Amino acid sequence: MLSLTFIPDLAGVDPVIICKADRDLTGMNPKITSHRHLQHEDRLFAEFAVVYDRGNKRTTLSLDVRRAMNNKSAAFASEADAFVWALDHPDDFPGTGTLVIDFGGANIRWLLNCGVEVLEMPELLGKAPLFRYTFNGGEITKDNPL
Repeated sequence: MLSLTFIPDLAGVDPVIICKADRDLTGMNPKITSHRHLQHEDRLFAEFAVVYDRGNKRTTLSLDVRRAMNNKSAAFASEADAFVWALDHPDDFPGTGTLVIDFGGANIRWLLNCGVEVLEMPELLGKAPLFRYTFNGGEITKDNPL
């Protein structure tokens, strides 16, 4: 079981449930990229070059979610309803927030200070649109920040 919920930083904006999946996570094509900001100082006239770790850890998480398969509570009545919802969906992610990644309560992670960097719908299969989400955020933590 995987549940993804985006909780916006803006007051009065409701959380967005992205998926509640009970199928194999592999089919969602998860990809994680984590990097830090490093400052490189060339050798010049010193004995050696120096690299400073400036922290500022950045994490990019992308995955595919097929509505009605990965979120059964979000089934659509028709293809037209699915497409209209898809047209409005990018507006569900105002500004930044926290992404809650919940694997059934036992393992919960929070992607802090994140936003939806890319949201695309590469395929509409009947009443089940496929969305590719790319979240760009800070650190992934085990400690509940909320």
